[in-house]
Amino acid sequence: SDLDVSVAPSHPLVNTSAKVSVSVQNLGTQDVEGVLQLLDNETLVSSKAVSVRAAGRADDVWFTWRPTSVGLHSLHLRII
Repeated sequence: SDLDVSVAPSHPLVNTSAKVSVSVQNLGTQDVEGVLQLLDNETLVSSKAVSVRAAGRADDVWFTWRPTSVGLHSLHLRII
């Protein structure tokens, strides 16, 4: 699969909501279902079920992320 990710605003303030938009694309030959997880460092922020059709058809998913501390954050996406 292939992911396209954006965060708005790109530099959110502490305890202020930011929208993390993810476009998931399945480059395989079979439809895929799973769970997409958003992690801040290693802390699970949210998870959503996804169903992505084969042959490159994208599924758009978004999460609300609210940073709880000042500084750099390393956001990770994991598909299960």
